[in-house]
Amino acid sequence: MRLVFVVWILSLIPASLVGDGTVSVDVERIGDRVVVVRCPVGSNVTAINTARGVVIVDTHLSPGLMRAMKSVIEGVFDTVEFPYVINTHGHWDHCSGNQVFPEATIVGHANSSVFMRHHRANTFGTIETLR
Repeated sequence: MRLVFVVWILSLIPASLVGDGTVSVDVERIGDRVVVVRCPVGSNVTAINTARGVVIVDTHLSPGLMRAMKSVIEGVFDTVEFPYVINTHGHWDHCSGNQVFPEATIVGHANSSVFMRHHRANTFGTIETLR
């Protein structure tokens, strides 16, 4: 039954995410220093441009999708500096892209790290390879 559920969920992923590896990324500018970045699936990523670099709030549901979003954010703010990542909570669809920011300090509630240790990130596995 679990396999059927996973296959069903994966079938809901838009073709734009799996075809040639390109991902549709939408940017909504909230202000001069803040944008919200979205893909066809998953949670939003907020990027805040500061004097030290861009602070990321939540890192989406896979490293591959977050890499695509990071590339867009770098272009919007013309920087490659990402000093902080803030995880609003430990759910996999909000923190599975953390490893895309190896130099960043990860900030979150203490319960987030406990949750992440006990719940598998990137539950669908195959989504991780998307670029």
